[in-house]
Amino acid sequence: MRRSTTGFTLIELLVVISIIALLIALLLPALNRAKEAAAASVCSSNLRQMGLAVNVYAEDNDGIFPYYRIAKPGGGHADPRIPEDRQYFWYEKLRATIQQDKRTPFTFDAWICPSDPTPVYSSDQVSYGFNYTNLGDQPYNVTVKLDDVVEPSRTIVIADTDENYITPGGALSPTPGWACVISPMDIRMIGWPSNHNQYPVGDRHNGSANILFADTHVALHDAVYINAQQRTNPRDPDYWWDATENRTLYQDDRAGRPSGGRGGGRS
Repeated sequence: MRRSTTGFTLIELLVVISIIALLIALLLPALNRAKEAAAASVCSSNLRQMGLAVNVYAEDNDGIFPYYRIAKPGGGHADPRIPEDRQYFWYEKLRATIQQDKRTPFTFDAWICPSDPTPVYSSDQVSYGFNYTNLGDQPYNVTVKLDDVVEPSRTIVIADTDENYITPGGALSPTPGWACVISPMDIRMIGWPSNHNQYPVGDRHNGSANILFADTHVALHDAVYINAQQRTNPRDPDYWWDATENRTLYQDDRAGRPSGGRGGGRS
């Protein structure tokens, strides 16, 4: 008596494989979006920690924002690529505030955005930048108090940074060392050289950046929009870089600068 056998034909197997491939193609974008949403949520949590630390730091320091950097005792500007110089920068001041520990770590999770393609804080880079043109840089004698901020909910303090800087001629270059700053494209502090590079807000969250504002709220905003903002006089409420009404520290720097949707600054 013959035993009957059953099984898939080649055509049936190909159909099943095609269906599985189609399902994967449909599900992958959704999975990637979910993964990025989770990363953006962690990034937002990092910035909220920094916002709390900014307020605690201000309470302990006569109400001022942490300087982007403080002056080195021996003179000269501190370099974040040098481990022993990191103690002079804003992120170390905030880290010490968060951890109540003045030692400089090799890693600190709150400084790393999960979506940052080059998260190497232990070497020379953090994922976030401080709005130091407008909120404080001791070597340039820029000091701002929390109470000086005109519109806290519209004033950028810390944000995702870009992994590239923009030269005065408009070319992109990698920035391994100065990614801990952000600054608007159209102004510079008095005393800055006119050929300073630009360091924009990053767009690592599907074209958007997580931004900590002076009232400690954190929100995602389109990076192109943020980087393209232009200052006007009288003060434009949609210019989110300017902390105070005091414009004597700055000079307009739009003349001769490349136009476009990216910007920032660091001499």
